[in-house]
Amino acid sequence: GGLLRYTAPDGGPVPGAGRGDLLSVGDYFAGLENGRLVVLGRPGAGKPVLAIELVLQLLRRQAEDPGAAAGRVPVRLGAASWVPGQDLEQWMAQRLVLDYRVPPAAAAQLVAGGQILPVLDGLDEMDPDPLGPAGPARALALLRKLNAYGDLGRPALVVVTCRAARYAQIQAAGPALQAGQVITIGDLDTACLTGYLHARYSADPRMLAAWEEVLGGLGEPGGAAARRVLATPWRLLLAITAAEDGHDPGQLLAGG
Repeated sequence: GGLLRYTAPDGGPVPGAGRGDLLSVGDYFAGLENGRLVVLGRPGAGKPVLAIELVLQLLRRQAEDPGAAAGRVPVRLGAASWVPGQDLEQWMAQRLVLDYRVPPAAAAQLVAGGQILPVLDGLDEMDPDPLGPAGPARALALLRKLNAYGDLGRPALVVVTCRAARYAQIQAAGPALQAGQVITIGDLDTACLTGYLHARYSADPRMLAAWEEVLGGLGEPGGAAARRVLATPWRLLLAITAAEDGHDPGQLLAGG
């Protein structure tokens, strides 16, 4: 929870998000007036982790208050499984059946009744990387569907995750998510890394000492490679796994 932090696209604090960390993302979303959110970040930043945690927090809120999130059940869906031209509601009902084993009649009823809050993970996975001549065509097609998705003239609640670079390409080529609030998962800084590693190895002085060398060198010119490696939670955990398997974390500083 302490590793993953999010900011506004300009790097500033997100209004209404408190500390802007993983533990409070459910409260932040519940406070959004329009209930439409775009989560950006670099590869490995933790977008699927945030999506899953958001679903869990919203479900807990609903268990405590059945009226929370306008009575909609948050469901994480892989955006890449949508096919251009496919009816959005039919697709969501299909995924409920295939991914969550909801009976077909119940799935159709839930979607038609506006009782699903889709959390669409991986908008960046819909088109090839690098982009072909058609550009981000599939992602744009899905966003057009989402912009038309709603009831009583009001856009429906939805969450979308995407790599920041791909979302910039999408915005340059066509419509972004209408009325969507945008947050960006930031890189890990030295203070965040220090707090996490000290907590993880509070009972292992030997391992903590090995990481202290790395932490002390991050701000030096020779720490550039280590800063790149440790910039995201995914890369940090890979480095931790290697260190716990016997490799010296100090090697991160060898790259200069």
